[in-house]
Amino acid sequence: MIIYDDGLTEKEHTMDPLVSIIIPAFNAEKYIKETIDSVFDQTFQDFEIIVVDDGSTDNTREILNQYGKRIRCIYQENSGPSKARNTAIKAAHGEHIAFLDADDLWKSDFLERTVHIMQGHSELGYVFTEFDLFSKDGVITRHQIKDDGRVAQIPVGWQSGDEKIFARSIWSDLATGCFIPTSGILIRRIALEKVGLFDEGLTHAEDRDLFIRLAREYDVGFIDECLSHKRQHPLGIGQDLEKVVIGSDVVIRRLLARNDVDATLRRTIKKRLGKQWYLLGRSYLGKNNAKSARDSFKKSFPLYPAIHSLCFFIFSVTGLFRPLRALKKYIIRK
Repeated sequence: MIIYDDGLTEKEHTMDPLVSIIIPAFNAEKYIKETIDSVFDQTFQDFEIIVVDDGSTDNTREILNQYGKRIRCIYQENSGPSKARNTAIKAAHGEHIAFLDADDLWKSDFLERTVHIMQGHSELGYVFTEFDLFSKDGVITRHQIKDDGRVAQIPVGWQSGDEKIFARSIWSDLATGCFIPTSGILIRRIALEKVGLFDEGLTHAEDRDLFIRLAREYDVGFIDECLSHKRQHPLGIGQDLEKVVIGSDVVIRRLLARNDVDATLRRTIKKRLGKQWYLLGRSYLGKNNAKSARDSFKKSFPLYPAIHSLCFFIFSVTGLFRPLRALKKYIIRK
């Protein structure tokens, strides 16, 4: 029997893995080793790891080289996470695709649990799990899905213990905001081939867009246990409100253009999008950027015609927000 340098047998080298794990990485030297090691610690081992180094300028490549042939590395110019994930999907050999951000972690039985439910239910397009948020010091702050509350309201078509299956109508719940972690999902490859890959024109909300497209075609599995750990950063990508709102705007307007979105859902998602534009306008006012604030409030009001939205639009047009802010500071000092 031939044993290769990476420890695999000749038979194992000629067989495609069941799961392809895709890790996009950009300047990830601080966390990438811990992330990859959490994959090698899995109780389920029939996988390949594909890391796409998206134009890193730090020591990410040097760390990846330490793994030798145990992982597959693809290097490209910085193009964003959507392009990085799509590049890896096209190179993947697995029947199922899992995504893991370069600073997130998996519990040791993440693959075992998600593969088990996926293999047992051919109607599923993907499976996602509960996840928690943890700080740079490793302190867990909360269980994200449980705090969100929406998943608990979705009708369950099948359940066994912590494992549940939702009908494809779950896409309407995702339309009001994404509660699925990109690092906590296992997707059937043929489902991706059917609905298409990530929209590379989106830098934010690209995962929500994909998960909605998948859920319109397939039932969805859920494991109500924290098997994925998402790292929080004080100034992380999720703090870029402008890009988040712009991405959400694209996704929601695509849905609104469809004929099968009922009136109740239309009102709900329009109101949520309007609130996002309103909050972005408030953020711009806080930075004394009146022009961008006006543009945001103008987009907000038709979707979310609230009196306070109109008032802040008037403040941004007239410049009244400056003396009002000065008055507020004066009162606070007093």
